Amino acid sequence: MTYYENLSISNSTLSVFNYDPSYFYKVFITRELTEKKESDAMLLGSLIHCMLLEPEEFDKRYFTSSVLPNEMPTGMMFEYIKALSEQEMEDDLTHEFAYARSGYKISREKVLENFNKVPAYRTYLAELKDPRQVISSAMMETAKLNVENVQNSPYWKRILGGIAWQQHKELEIYWSNTVNVEGEEYALPLKSKLDHLFVHYDKAFNLLSIRYFDYKTDSQKPVHKYVESFEYWKTYRQFAFYYLAIKEWAKQNHPEADLDISMYVVPIDVVRNKTIIYEVRKSYISKGMTEIDKNLRDLAWHMTHDLWEYPKDIYSEDVPWLYPSED
Repeated sequence: MTYYENLSISNSTLSVFNYDPSYFYKVFITRELTEKKESDAMLLGSLIHCMLLEPEEFDKRYFTSSVLPNEMPTGMMFEYIKALSEQEMEDDLTHEFAYARSGYKISREKVLENFNKVPAYRTYLAELKDPRQVISSAMMETAKLNVENVQNSPYWKRILGGIAWQQHKELEIYWSNTVNVEGEEYALPLKSKLDHLFVHYDKAFNLLSIRYFDYKTDSQKPVHKYVESFEYWKTYRQFAFYYLAIKEWAKQNHPEADLDISMYVVPIDVVRNKTIIYEVRKSYISKGMTEIDKNLRDLAWHMTHDLWEYPKDIYSEDVPWLYPSED
């Protein structure tokens, strides 16, 4: 069973629950809804993550398109070719399907004529049928440039010094958390997949030092303003969840050791090609812990009562209050 097939609760699923229990129920319990498809921005983030954390897997997952940027299909022609690529064979029926999906208003015959007269379009169609993800050369170069910026950052030496660290990338951690629901103990299975963990165990002092780095691609704000994104997206919740996972991993692997944990976020500005490494303050971790603890207790309550339309607090009040924003 892969990490994504495992049904334990992750930070992402808990965030969905925090946003709307009814949406959580339809996505993760009844499976009525599916998650949205990957956008170009998310794809670029996936490229950068793979280059940084799983470089040996990169060529198995991605390849660069041979189609020149000025010949790349766009707009409705892109949708037309994409729809064609989803079919096992190419015939009149599949072209009719692609025409309907593309949104063209001109005749199907004219669309087919435009498709056939540009050789690069058929090349791109063949590339889309490859089981790997086809990437434009421009996106590939952007990903490489940003990866180099991260790897060459002077902050690594300042944070890690000259210690010999053991590294763990894409580390999967599984554990359970017991919460009390109306006097009954309820065990929730949890999971995390951590980007980049540096570990050093000092036997002389029985001290386990852990430095965690989480990579965030951002196309909205420059990296020196990342705190705004960090707070807007409540990323401190994610770090608190990961802090719990790291403590569990330490308990599983060095149960008697004293812990020294520091956590860092690495925002990557893919528009301006810049990066900074920030240390996450303990106050953010504490704030996230408080919210996550409440979410886990509320989730257990919803599972016990099988009520999902509204958050628990709405059910517990005769008339719900309109609370002021904490911000």
